[in-house]
Amino acid sequence: MKTKKNKILIPIISVVSAGLLVGVGFATWTIAGKDASADASGNTISAEEIVDKRFTLTPDSTNTTQAISFSSKEDSTVANPWLTRDATVNEKLDFSFSYNLASADGTSHLNTLVNEISYTITVNDNASEGWAAAVKANYVSGSVSLTTPEKKTVALSTTGTTNTITVEDATTQSFSISGSFGWGSHFGSENPYTYYNTKSTDGTTEVSSGTTYAKDAKDSLSALKTNLADVTFTLSIKVTKQS
Repeated sequence: MKTKKNKILIPIISVVSAGLLVGVGFATWTIAGKDASADASGNTISAEEIVDKRFTLTPDSTNTTQAISFSSKEDSTVANPWLTRDATVNEKLDFSFSYNLASADGTSHLNTLVNEISYTITVNDNASEGWAAAVKANYVSGSVSLTTPEKKTVALSTTGTTNTITVEDATTQSFSISGSFGWGSHFGSENPYTYYNTKSTDGTTEVSSGTTYAKDAKDSLSALKTNLADVTFTLSIKVTKQS
């Protein structure tokens, strides 16, 4: 009688160790000549190379977008804006990572070596849970819109949601993980520069009783600056190989 041999799956993990670094990412917003928030901070990304005796997984640095910035965005349709911006820092909500997976011998097909490719995007919230606060206040979207490897919306959390990528019947496979962060409904799901300047011609229009658009912009953007301080996101790639 034949006995069934169980496969042992050994996970090999390649982590983008610095992740998607989302710092303050603000331009200097100016309302009626007064600063509404502080200068932007920089963003960097690094990646580890994973090497296995049977295959390699390496990041393609030539096709990687490294900066995320919840900042202002120039809008030519806005005439005589009362909420203005420091043009040296622009909105950058898109991210893109590319990877190359290959069999080490150049002849073995990956689907005979690799059982599964998966990836997870997790939120590394700050001590005051600023990201969660920003999502609750509807300053930012609590999801990320993926464009590759397939179009879908993924909820962002501190535990993350795991997604899989099909392993190809080939000796090499290139794949990208890209998508976009988004502004929240408090700003009409668009850049605050466009939202506020089109809602009021001078900022004095009331959003609600006793609160003008200028006051709302100053309070909201200042709060968002505090909320996003030290918040980062990590993209983890996991390749489960066959025994």
